[in-house]
This record gives sequence, C-alpha cells and structure tokens, in this order.
Amino acid sequence: MNGYLLLAGAFVLNGGANILFKLGARHGFEGASALSALVLGNWQLLLGLVLFLGNALLYFLALRTLQLSVAYPVMVVMSFIIINSFAFIVLGEPITSLQIFGYLLIIGGICLVLTRVSLGA
Repeated sequence: MNGYLLLAGAFVLNGGANILFKLGARHGFEGASALSALVLGNWQLLLGLVLFLGNALLYFLALRTLQLSVAYPVMVVMSFIIINSFAFIVLGEPITSLQIFGYLLIIGGICLVLTRVSLGA
C-alpha cells in the first residue's frame, strides 16, 4: 500500500483521537475512584485510545516506505489542521488573524518539505 495513503489514514486517526480526548475531557469526575470512573465511564476517551492505536499502526506501516524527516512533519501539520479546524468550527474556539498567519506559514513549510521530496533532493 502507498506510504502516503497510510500516512493520511494515520493523521486522520490522530486528529480524531485528539478531538475525542477533548470531548471526553469535558466530563468531570470527583471522588476516590475518579481515575477508574474517568476511564471506564468515558466512551470518548476509550474510543480516542483505540484511534491512537490505529494511528500508531498506520504510521508504523507508512514509515516502512517514507522518510521520517518527511512523514513526521506531515503527520504533525495535518493533524494540527484537522484538530484546529474542528476546534474553530465545532467547538467555537476563537482563532486570531495572527494565528491564521502562523497556520499559513506552517502549511507553506510542509509544502516545502513535500516539494523537496518530489524533486528527489
């Protein structure tokens, strides 16, 4: 299977896991058994952990054919875009124009990383 396709699956699962963690973190638990209640009574946390496992497996498989110096930046930036888009659109978290400028610089940087790969450098 194509390494970039595996990487795309990995960053989608990574983004989904982080989003589920955020949603699951909204649940508050008090008392002595808070940790067990947090884990066992929180489907978002449990599903997030499953997605992280899937992310790790796909990322591992992608690294069999992709350079780490390319795969890791793509994984981080694409997860970043997924998570921040969700936070803005669904959760209503504010994003400033300065942050948007920073996001554009980050996207430009990942384009340069991928251009280097396509040029065979």
